[in-house]
Amino acid sequence: MTESPLYGPTRGSVGCDDCRFIGTKESRLRAFSGEAPFEIRPYNFGELAQMYYPDHPYDSALRLFREEMHQTRGLWDAMVAQGYKEKKKVLTRAQVKVIVKYLDPPI
Repeated sequence: MTESPLYGPTRGSVGCDDCRFIGTKESRLRAFSGEAPFEIRPYNFGELAQMYYPDHPYDSALRLFREEMHQTRGLWDAMVAQGYKEKKKVLTRAQVKVIVKYLDPPI
């Protein structure tokens, strides 16, 4: 079986020793293993909450993340100064930067 130059190696191809191939599970593990730095970009609130609380269900992660934002001294005021409103679904790059400043990057 030969590899198509348009699509690159696949798991089923013979001789798939290309280290550039990363499946979805491998990419998640690489992202959380410290090899890839946390990217400051706009995030969905729930997506960022899951990154900070990966062992919790989605609803629980939202609640815990929101509580931590209120309890961390100065974070809530800094978020409001950046235009954050309660129950907002999308966080801007500037808001994510504020969160990372106060809480450190997620794991």
